[in-house]
Amino acid sequence: MRGTWQTTDSGGCGIGTAAAVILAAIAIAAVAGPIVAAVPELVHIVLITVAVIVGPAVLAGTAVAMYRWRRRATPAPGGRMNPILVTQVHPAARPAQPLPVPRRPAVETFRELHLHFHGIGAEDVPEALWRASCEDG
Repeated sequence: MRGTWQTTDSGGCGIGTAAAVILAAIAIAAVAGPIVAAVPELVHIVLITVAVIVGPAVLAGTAVAMYRWRRRATPAPGGRMNPILVTQVHPAARPAQPLPVPRRPAVETFRELHLHFHGIGAEDVPEALWRASCEDG
């Protein structure tokens, strides 16, 4: 028979196990707090990374698709266009017209007026200018 001090096989009342569980919970809470706080930042970084990788990939795929579509819709030099694809070309499209050749104006716009006022008084200058303009015009 056992005495009262030998009622359990653990040798104690489980305070060590409870203390270990409490310490483990405190350690997990100490580590989990910063991890939980970092999750939104990690999601932000992942979204930026995906945008940086997927965005140019989508643009490049669109460019390749447009290149192939345009190349298929135009005939090869000396070749014929597929009649099914003719409808893809805009009906109002026409070749570019050459630029018009600039022409000389019919009347020259610049004029040179060269006057000499030798032997004329100041009161006669306006009349001389008026006569010079009437003679040229």
